[in-house]
Amino acid sequence: MAVPSPPLQAAFAGLEQELAASWASRWPLPPELREYREAWRRTFPPGRGRRRGLGDLQTAAARAELLLAGDFHPLPRCRRRLARLLRDAPLPAPPLLLLELWPEREPCPAAEALERMPALLPGAPPPAGYRELLGALAAAGGRVAGPGLGEPGARRRDAGLVQAWEAWRGRGPVWILAGDWHLADAHLPRGLRAEGAWPLCLHQAPEPLWPGRGQRREEEILELGGGHWAWIHSSPLELHAAALAGGAAADPEEFEETLEGLAEDLAEGLARALGLPRPESRLAVLGPGAWEDFRALLAPADRSLLQAPPARPLVHPRLPLAWVPGRPSLAELTDAAAQVLALESGARASTAARRAFRLLCAGLLDPFFRPGRAEGLLRDLGVRRGPRPPRESRTGPPEALLAELRGRRLASRLAARGPLEARELLALLQAAARPSRRGQAA
Repeated sequence: MAVPSPPLQAAFAGLEQELAASWASRWPLPPELREYREAWRRTFPPGRGRRRGLGDLQTAAARAELLLAGDFHPLPRCRRRLARLLRDAPLPAPPLLLLELWPEREPCPAAEALERMPALLPGAPPPAGYRELLGALAAAGGRVAGPGLGEPGARRRDAGLVQAWEAWRGRGPVWILAGDWHLADAHLPRGLRAEGAWPLCLHQAPEPLWPGRGQRREEEILELGGGHWAWIHSSPLELHAAALAGGAAADPEEFEETLEGLAEDLAEGLARALGLPRPESRLAVLGPGAWEDFRALLAPADRSLLQAPPARPLVHPRLPLAWVPGRPSLAELTDAAAQVLALESGARASTAARRAFRLLCAGLLDPFFRPGRAEGLLRDLGVRRGPRPPRESRTGPPEALLAELRGRRLASRLAARGPLEARELLALLQAAARPSRRGQAA
């Protein structure tokens, strides 16, 4: 997405810090976990380590007898990045994957674990990203096991994972996926080293390394030394948003209310960063069970195209309303929250211009956000290309779909011009829409 100008970068960096501090305060930790987390924070050296490429990490992972990967449980991207590493690393033999949350110690084939996953992993449905990870493991011929524990404390899980590794020792490579705080030198690595293992520790999106990134807008892989690596693919704000949304996912009403509260924080913060009036309205969120309620409010042509619930969130083109099928990413949440500003400050703008404004806001707050191609958008929305319907049966243009496609093109053109200024972003909302040939706003 767009690279911000220095003033815009400073405004959004301040907004990110403000929201991260506020959201982090909403999920306080018990004293024993606070100490456990602080030990993890002390693991990172003062510097940021040496920048490496994905190929370097793949080679290191293939050579390691034991790889210990951190997992921020509410963030699916952690499992998806590990699945990518598993697919691409040239492993010498099929691995065993030890999952901290897997309740059975006896290894089973990954293909079987895929079928049994909904009944065994906590959550309803299980946390996202596990299907991709177990699919990659099945393709490699691997197996799955766990510490064989229910819901014990963090240190008991450390001990259980050490015992599970010892039971498999010498029979091929082992990868362990555990909560990121387990990777502190004083925790799981210490227990493994006491038994003669020297794991490669892969930290995913570690918050202590975020302040030194500057304006980099791509993922980073760092070799930190002492057997520790880091893959920075998510911001601290993304982690806090995922934690709050994940904590409410089991209750549909609480889930919608939580997302509405986060979106309100984002809308007010975006208004401050861009010098816009404080929003008067609030985004309404409909959860996965309310698809037909949301669909009923779309234009007839959109209702005809969008028969089944999409795989991604969808924002109504003319209302402060979003349908969210599951835990949204930070970019998706920011995109939806910016709709409130787009409607209030861009009442005369086209739906495409408002869509471009929302996309650019999402990219400014989440440096890793990439909108993707139109083909992927159509697939996620469940839209299949086909013959045009007869003229007499047409009900007007598909407003939501055209706003998505045209808004993406407009945002891409602005991003390609160079560093984005706040005035260019606001200009999207200030230009009046031109009437279409049907006499409607474009």
